[in-house]
Amino acid sequence: MTEEIREIHASSRGAYGVPRVHAALRRKGHVINRKKVERIMRERDIRGVTRRRRRHLAQQDTKAAPAPDLVGRDFTATRPGTKLVGDITYLPTTEGWWYPATVIDLATREVKRPPPIGSHPMPARWISPVMGHLTCRRAPQGRGHPGRPPGGPSRVA
Repeated sequence: MTEEIREIHASSRGAYGVPRVHAALRRKGHVINRKKVERIMRERDIRGVTRRRRRHLAQQDTKAAPAPDLVGRDFTATRPGTKLVGDITYLPTTEGWWYPATVIDLATREVKRPPPIGSHPMPARWISPVMGHLTCRRAPQGRGHPGRPPGGPSRVA
């Protein structure tokens, strides 16, 4: 039995612990108690890989009021520049974390200010001031996006 346990453990590249080794033995037709598999593995120092517990560095403030829903879950707009929404994300790079922020016009679905390409990674404490200082380009009144009818979606023929 020990050799079969070693074989199953080795075929999993050392990843399988007691529950999976026990299940593999049962699939092979062996009638064996899980505790016996546990004892054999412990006595012969056969251990599976244990995954690390995931650490959550950001702690949610449970007492803080939720952010107000300023668009009322209505993501449509009839005129450019009347409803602008923003988003931010973080991406791992070889130089550290990059925090790109965007502002999107809901009428034209146009990104008003993309993040600068090749910009340096930005610490999280800078994100709120940067989002507040983004400038948005408005289309002149009466003119829509080039190649699009005013107020209408783009069409590909």
